[in-house]
Amino acid sequence: MKIPDKGYFFKINGLVVPRGSDPRFIHNNINQYIDAIQGLAESFEQHFGEKKRDMAIQDMEAILSLLRGVYAQWLEMQGDVILRNLKNGSAEQTRALVRPFLADLLSLSIEMQKAQSSDENKKSKTEEHANMANNLSAVGMMIDGGEYEKARGMVANLKEGNSGAVLLDLLDLLSEKKYDEAGKLAVVLKEKHRDALKGAAPESSPKTVLAVDDRPEILTNISHILKGHYKVFGVTSGPAALRLLETRAPDLFILDIDMPGMNGFELALAIRANARHARAPIIFLTGNSSRDHVLGALQAGGNDFIVKPARSDTLLAKVGKYLQLN
Repeated sequence: MKIPDKGYFFKINGLVVPRGSDPRFIHNNINQYIDAIQGLAESFEQHFGEKKRDMAIQDMEAILSLLRGVYAQWLEMQGDVILRNLKNGSAEQTRALVRPFLADLLSLSIEMQKAQSSDENKKSKTEEHANMANNLSAVGMMIDGGEYEKARGMVANLKEGNSGAVLLDLLDLLSEKKYDEAGKLAVVLKEKHRDALKGAAPESSPKTVLAVDDRPEILTNISHILKGHYKVFGVTSGPAALRLLETRAPDLFILDIDMPGMNGFELALAIRANARHARAPIIFLTGNSSRDHVLGALQAGGNDFIVKPARSDTLLAKVGKYLQLN
């Protein structure tokens, strides 16, 4: 995907984007805003209402960081007033400002999503094709392994919501026990959906991804999903990743958060401290989508996060979203 020269973000009400700004990072920051703002707004409202001043201040500082990244200057000014009052112990004076401010934060997120609508439609189609291709790969493996009834059940499920007659043909072949023909048709269908993804992630793409997770089976799954789209390297610890970075410069990082020795946040900070890798997108993998993890991801320089277990379509779409910008 190519960002238009003028950038769709110039059409978002409430943003004042300087000319000449790097569209890749504005796009990344907008997606980060959309993903994180609702949770942060709810957290701030709760802590403000419960008069938990220190936690409300922390929430507002995170909100302001998001606003600066997308050039929402008017909202940033309002947030600064609220933050100053909180720090000065004048929360009561700003109570009337809080609700309209939070409403405007969420309205901005809606404006961003509207501006991205055509792009989001393309992403949705990409996800559909990725999901179908991977499901059909599984069907082919079932047929090869002699699990014909299991394959037939999966195709029957895939047919629901898909009007394509070819899936019906595949189901008929399995029902008629024509397993060789069914296997060949499954391969054709899979390749058809893989071809539809080439515009987003061509198989000849030279982009490289470094995945870091202390569980080898997670790395194997990531490699399996991204193979054929990008070059994938996997290591099982933060120190091993830093050693690899002495000789390689990946285009994108996928980092587990909870790792022994050096966790994902610490590794991300070390990556960002190296000018060579400072701008490469970082996607965190986590089994915990709590407020603390979201804040930690933002503060460590992360661009996005995926909740485990990672679905193949979600992983392909998110990696593609960031690598198509570079």
